[in-house]
Amino acid sequence: MFPPSSRSYKRQRVFSPHDPESISGPETDTAVDVAAAVAPSESTLPLSSKTPTLVNLNAPPHTPSQNPPHDVPQHSPQNGPFYHYPQPGPWYPQPSALHSEYVPESFAIPRIQQMTSSRSLPPIIHASGSHLADRMNKSATTHQAYPILPPEIQKPLFAPVPPIYSEVSSSGPAEGTTTTTVTPPLPQHKPQTSSFSRLPLNFLVHDQNSDQSPTVLPRVPQEVTPPSRNVEPPVVSPPFADNLAIDNSPSPSEENPQTPRLSEPPRNHSTTKDQIMRDVESSFVNLMPSLTNLNTHNVCSFLVEVLKQCDEHVSLDEFFNLLYTCELPELDPASTSGLSPSSYSKLMGLRLCHLIVKTFYNPESAVGLLDWASIKRLQSSSLNFHELLREFLALKIILSSVKRVANWSYGHSGLARISLYKVYYIFCHKLVQRYPGISNGASQNLILGQSQLGKLINLVFPNIKTKRLGRRGMSKFHYIGLTWNLSIVSPDIVGLLDLEIPQLEEYFNHIPKKNVAHRQASLPAKIPAPIVNPEANYFKTIPSLNSSPAPKSPLRSFVDLSNRYPNSDCSPRIWNSSPNRIPQQSEWAKFHIAKSLDALKKYDVQFDILVQNCTAGLFSEYDESGVPEIMVKALNIFSRVSAPEKSLLHLFLIVLLVMFPVAIASDEEVPETTKIQFRNSVKHCITRLECESSYFAATYETSLSIFMRILRKMVHLSELTSCKVPPRYTENVVKEMIRDLDSADYCKSQNFPHLSALEEAYIDSITMSMNAFSFTFMHENSPTDEGNAIAAVTSLAKTLKKAVMVSKDMMSVIPMRTKSEGLKYVPQDVAYQVFKISLENFHAITLADSNSLKFPIPLLTFIIHHKSNSLQYASFHDFGKRDPELDKETFKCWWMFTSMFSEYMSIFSEMVALAATLS
Repeated sequence: MFPPSSRSYKRQRVFSPHDPESISGPETDTAVDVAAAVAPSESTLPLSSKTPTLVNLNAPPHTPSQNPPHDVPQHSPQNGPFYHYPQPGPWYPQPSALHSEYVPESFAIPRIQQMTSSRSLPPIIHASGSHLADRMNKSATTHQAYPILPPEIQKPLFAPVPPIYSEVSSSGPAEGTTTTTVTPPLPQHKPQTSSFSRLPLNFLVHDQNSDQSPTVLPRVPQEVTPPSRNVEPPVVSPPFADNLAIDNSPSPSEENPQTPRLSEPPRNHSTTKDQIMRDVESSFVNLMPSLTNLNTHNVCSFLVEVLKQCDEHVSLDEFFNLLYTCELPELDPASTSGLSPSSYSKLMGLRLCHLIVKTFYNPESAVGLLDWASIKRLQSSSLNFHELLREFLALKIILSSVKRVANWSYGHSGLARISLYKVYYIFCHKLVQRYPGISNGASQNLILGQSQLGKLINLVFPNIKTKRLGRRGMSKFHYIGLTWNLSIVSPDIVGLLDLEIPQLEEYFNHIPKKNVAHRQASLPAKIPAPIVNPEANYFKTIPSLNSSPAPKSPLRSFVDLSNRYPNSDCSPRIWNSSPNRIPQQSEWAKFHIAKSLDALKKYDVQFDILVQNCTAGLFSEYDESGVPEIMVKALNIFSRVSAPEKSLLHLFLIVLLVMFPVAIASDEEVPETTKIQFRNSVKHCITRLECESSYFAATYETSLSIFMRILRKMVHLSELTSCKVPPRYTENVVKEMIRDLDSADYCKSQNFPHLSALEEAYIDSITMSMNAFSFTFMHENSPTDEGNAIAAVTSLAKTLKKAVMVSKDMMSVIPMRTKSEGLKYVPQDVAYQVFKISLENFHAITLADSNSLKFPIPLLTFIIHHKSNSLQYASFHDFGKRDPELDKETFKCWWMFTSMFSEYMSIFSEMVALAATLS
């Protein structure tokens, strides 16, 4: 036996057909690998006194009727169970049920050679077990020690089957139970790879805490391509257990270049289309735990994980075409044989990304790879496919264009944050320029913002350090430890980094058109245009800048110079309302709501429920009857049936008219909790429309962008209505605002002694707006009547001053009303109260004057904005003449009033113009 050691190791019991106790009897000796470093002491495990030998696997096969040789040690009840190492010869034990179909000649040597050639087994040499390793190495390389199994679990000899590719549990049955061989269900399809999971440990070891014999489970056959017959079989290493110490010497797969690895195609047989698809599905199944639990917060981390598996050999152009055409190069079985590692990785990467994108677009396409619960989770997730494609492309550009510096020093200053965004911006425009048939030139729908790209950079390079570098006043944030991948970022791109983003936009607005026109002119006339998948055509056509010589407004709007306010009361709400009650729409608003509802009756959308919920103050973000869901559903229906744009405008007008009274309501009329729900619902509606806009008809783009801008203003206006002033300052703030208006009225104009400074300020605003919009009261061919124009301007100025003075008188009543109601302080929403008073007088006085109706809506809006800013400037000019805190609160109140009135005029003018267009 081996010399004793200070460390006690327990040896495995070998099943013997002559040892009934080894089958179900108690066993106090836990098993460890046959290749344990040192032998146990004699007190630990009773062994045969005879030195064990190895099984000769090269010997000719023996039939089951043959008897074992007489020199094999038998079981001794006195000595207890023993390890059975039969002498080399013609006899060796039959296999267990794990080798149900078995022919010794075809299994013993070729199968072990095949398994060890597929996965290298490191040598089991370390300090404490070198003597055992020497003993094993001195043995014949084709010899292997295998246990003798009882006849109860032996089976007849059959034809050979493929090797075992998975470990089988070694936990045994409880005492008194019968061990039944049951074939487990086949696992999900996993493609054949060139790696091999180590030999089953239950051949060699028991669980340490088990007192029963191990259960030998049947293996699951798997397909494997047999090794080439010309390859010389390698030396067989003995199996080993995980709990043995292993040195760091190179594995045989690293020493033998003919051993295939995971990252490259197998070299001992030709690569086929089916095998590549199996490998892709295997990688997809490995990603399945992450794929089935995705949401908007972790989807980008998942995409980074996917790209890091297939990013190296897939070019940016191939990736862009994959995302936006869903096209893949066909796999020719004849051309896939003998692929290089880079070509193999590219095919794998392209198909894996294609499978991921296809699953996101239609989760049901992954049936067979994902279970039904996972598919349902993907279908019900809030992921937006258009946004996912943009982020996927951005991550690919980041990974391709930037790389880490292994040993960073101050000689490497890193990359400026803005430069990295410019490179991303340039690549997006170049891709749009290179593939105009895919993107239709809509690069702005493709490009993410700087903050969103910064988040993606932090995902790709976690824990990246940033530092501000540069001279004082010109320093910029830099990513430390990053550098350009010069094989992707060419010198031409680096030369464009000196331009700012607007200059880059102007540069690409001219360059692509010339290149695209030249490319189209060079094509033969008979070649048809490339067919693009309509489901992947997520971009809309943007007209050329030179398509129309007419000047365009810098800001898209439903309002133009032809729009006038109606000569009837067009207030959006009833101003007198009760506390805790949603303000009702005015008669003008109800008329236009009913008219638009009648125009949309032919569409299967519940617009009536939308009106009822908004009127009742019921706002939900995710309810089917909420504003976001109904808007998206209606727009999808309009796009599907190619509804005219007027139908879309009717929908916009309904939503604006029913929601606007809530946006301009006080906290007394609409509780703050309801206002929060209202704002969240509107914000969610904007988000949904932005995400789904790529699926709507291209003709809706302009109107939809205007509508979303109005909704944003409505959210801002609702937030301003809840602004508060500290209670101890409320009364004094009202008095100071009244004093500011009085001073504007009492001061006389220097140029016009019969006019006040307030009237002069309005005249300046009116003339300035008329000059800005080139507005005249007469037709182009009629002589100009200067006297009538001056009279109209002066009349409008007096009307505007009258509205201000009436508002000032109503403001002076606020403190007296507060005292009459027995309140200690004036309500804190001072700015809103002044705002509401001004709105009432604007509709009752200003718009009731016939002179006001002569001016276009844009001019009146400009006049109101200009005068409001003048009042705010006057308040700021007097800053410091009063108590500092009172000055601060007064200026803040004027600012809130001015902001609310400006937002109101912008929203209300859009609704009036929209109603006039539909009339």
